Amino acid sequence: MVLTVATWNVNGLRARMALIERFLSEREPDVLCLQETKIGTGLFPFGDFAMLGFPHALAVGNAGYAGVAIVAKLPLQEPVRGLPGDDDGRLVGARLESGERVFSCYAPNGGTYGSPQYAYKLEWFTVLRHWLDAHEQKSRPIVLCGDLNVARSDRDVYAGAPVGETTHTSVAVRRAYEELLEFGFDDAYRAVHGDRIEYTYWDYRAGALRKNEGWRIDVALCTPPLRERLRACEVDHAARAWRQSSDHAPLLARFA
Repeated sequence: MVLTVATWNVNGLRARMALIERFLSEREPDVLCLQETKIGTGLFPFGDFAMLGFPHALAVGNAGYAGVAIVAKLPLQEPVRGLPGDDDGRLVGARLESGERVFSCYAPNGGTYGSPQYAYKLEWFTVLRHWLDAHEQKSRPIVLCGDLNVARSDRDVYAGAPVGETTHTSVAVRRAYEELLEFGFDDAYRAVHGDRIEYTYWDYRAGALRKNEGWRIDVALCTPPLRERLRACEVDHAARAWRQSSDHAPLLARFA
């Protein structure tokens, strides 16, 4: 079965709904993982997505910040709504009827280096890894998608970007990311494209998109059963260039 899973930090679901509709119509993914919906769980537009051909949805969130969701053409089973002790709306997951397990994930930004928000970010990665160890297995077909707010290496940020001890590039946060990968994940983009330099996020300010001053912080991580089926993983630059789009581009991974 061919399966296309897309992930997109939309930076506000209400503001981006028309573009999401366009994306679903033109790109035709089977599953779309959303981050930064910034909408309360009870206000998520389940009916609107059903009318767009995505009748199966799972969402958690709060008004004004964070929030994640999965919308799918296929039934979503065994739902997961959040991590223990985390009410911010940063993780949802489910098993597709076809057996694949999909997670939509939005890691904390981290505020400023050394701040309580930064400490929370590091702890959040630890909790996520522990939860995976307790509830999942790398032998299962899992894809974890989303904005992890980490540049794994310096090639994942534009030349001249602040690196070193920052919230997205510090030794500690990169170690936390590597420990997540050690669960058994491969970075789908790197598996397909090797060391290619390409980004998924560009700040709205200072002409960052025009100058291609970006960061690659949005990912699709897959376990070995899906790594074997991986055929493509592409950044949708056209969608980032749409008028009033998010500051993140969608990422699409295709599995045969």
